[in-house]
Order: sequence, then C-alpha cells, then structure tokens
Amino acid sequence: MEGRLLARLSEAGDIPLSEARALGAAPAHLERLEGRGLIRRYERRVERDPAAAVRGGSSPPPVLTPEQAAAAETAWASRVTLLHGVTGAGKTEVYLDLVRRTLAEGRGAIVLVPEISLTPQAIRRFGERFGDELAVFHSKLSTGELYDQWFRVRRGEARLVLGSRSAIFAPAREPGLIVLDEEHEWSYKQADPVPRYHAREVALRLGELTGARVVLGSATPDVVTYHRAETGQIARAELKARVAPAAGGG
Repeated sequence: MEGRLLARLSEAGDIPLSEARALGAAPAHLERLEGRGLIRRYERRVERDPAAAVRGGSSPPPVLTPEQAAAAETAWASRVTLLHGVTGAGKTEVYLDLVRRTLAEGRGAIVLVPEISLTPQAIRRFGERFGDELAVFHSKLSTGELYDQWFRVRRGEARLVLGSRSAIFAPAREPGLIVLDEEHEWSYKQADPVPRYHAREVALRLGELTGARVVLGSATPDVVTYHRAETGQIARAELKARVAPAAGGG
C-alpha cells in the first residue's frame, strides 16, 4: 500500500486524503510515512463552483430595444415594479441591464427563478455576462456546493445571487436589486418543510429594509401584484412586442 501511495504522489504531487484512503492508506500508514519525512499532510480550501463552465462571455451585450430601455428606466426609478411582458419580449435583458447598473453602484443583486429546470439557462445567461460575480443557489446542489456558494457571497466575492426561492435568504451584501422572474408561479411559496414563506413577500420586505429595488416579472402576473400595479401601489413597465433572440428574448 505505501508503495502505491508514494507512486501516486510522485505522479500527482499531492492528492486528497480521500484518495489516499481509497488506495488503502490507514491512519497508521500515513503517520509512519509522515514520521519518515516522506509525506506531509496539510489543509487547503477547494471551492466547488457549479457555474464554472459558463463564466465570462466574449460577446458584448445587445442594445436594448426602445421598449426594453423604457422598462429598465421605469424599474430603475421605482422601488417596486411589475415588469409585465409577453413571452419573448426580452424581460431577461431588462433584468441583465438592471443587474449591471446595480453592480456598478457597488451593491448586490438577487435574481430568483421559479423552477430548478430553468436554472441552467439562467446560469448561462447571467454567468456569461457577469462571470465571477455570480453565485448560484438551488436544491440540486450538494451541501458542499451550497456551503461554498454561501461563503463566496458572505465574503463579498460574489455580488450577484441567482437561484430558486431559497436564494432570497442568501447573505448578499448591500442588496440594491431583487428580481423575481415569473413572479406568479406557485413554486415561490414554501409550505413544507418549515419555515413557511412566500419568496415574493420576503423580497418585498427585504426591499423595504434595505432600500433595494424589487422587480416582479411576468406575462401573467399574480392577481395581487396586478392589483397593486393597477391601484398605483407599485410601478408598472410594459413589454408588448416580442423580440428576436439576438435582442434578448425571454
């Protein structure tokens, strides 16, 4: 066993302790080799990154259509906005523009999507645009991946949080923008396990506490959100025209 371990170390330089154990190394073996000065054990933090494959893009962001630009201005000037846009009108490009402005202010952003199945597409769009600023949270990540992402946000290394409903509780520093895409979806409600909450209401309260802008995007808004917009309690921005994919459909 010791020979196999030393041969592997001569090839790799260093290996995780789990690999050494898989080669048959027991604690007594490691202590004996360390006592003879043949190996050295040390700790090194290795962060798992679920968005590594999509960080950084080579193409510049598309120019917003006049309707998208007007919607972005409305949302930027308001504390809470319903972004009411038909499918394919380019709501995601409006979100991306608002995130860009928020990060430029030195503040953080949280973007929620309703379903885990939508997360890979969202990771690609936001990862290509914002690179290392992005942290990802959803229930399909391992405990270790969630741990690493949480600490990246907590340390201020990632200022953009993207994920499903529980991402609203990520420790974003100085949040300046909170987005709920498809805000009408039932999956923003958590009934079990506790704590029970609605991510939209948490987002609105977090916006009140931090001064963050809140954008609620949907082609078919929740009746409560629609009523708030109709009665002037929140702002409303309309996207009525579909755009080509190159202009930022979504």
